[in-house]
Amino acid sequence: MIVRKIIFVSLFLSVFTLVKGDEERAPYPYVITDIWGSFYFKMIPAKNGYYEREKGIGVAYAVKSGESDKEIWRVDGWYSFETFLSHDGIYLVRLGNWPRGHKPDKNHVGVAFYKSGKLLKMYSTKDLIVNESKVQPSVSHYEYLNRVVKPGFVAGYGYQFQLTTVDNVKYVFNIKTGKVVSRR
Repeated sequence: MIVRKIIFVSLFLSVFTLVKGDEERAPYPYVITDIWGSFYFKMIPAKNGYYEREKGIGVAYAVKSGESDKEIWRVDGWYSFETFLSHDGIYLVRLGNWPRGHKPDKNHVGVAFYKSGKLLKMYSTKDLIVNESKVQPSVSHYEYLNRVVKPGFVAGYGYQFQLTTVDNVKYVFNIKTGKVVSRR
């Protein structure tokens, strides 16, 4: 009888820990800079961020000497935990948040490209994943990325952004257009 209780309690705690570990983190305000620190992008979640995890605004600024920084553009209506700003402050790459569900979906943002706050191109997780059997879902979400390489703006990389999906497909994107330069 005691052994059954121990097994039951162990199973309960294991499941509780698994489910608890699968919770989304609440959105928070943050700032990223370009490679030189001349521009920055401030991401701000919606006022009721815990319940509106996908909503927020982002503002790009140029750093000014001896005066207030200058707002150069903004985005509205979405929140991302991971964004990347080009060295000239013009282009932004947004990664999708932890997608809910168990498989890639056309409604789940994978990666999106912006120029001065205007959407250039967006790819869903369904667009990016070639082999869905490689996607390993958790209790409520799934991972779609394996590796992200920050945008390269020096050493001959130009305006490129690289990511590798969980099915080991490596994408290289042109940040100026959002188009795929190569897929391997």
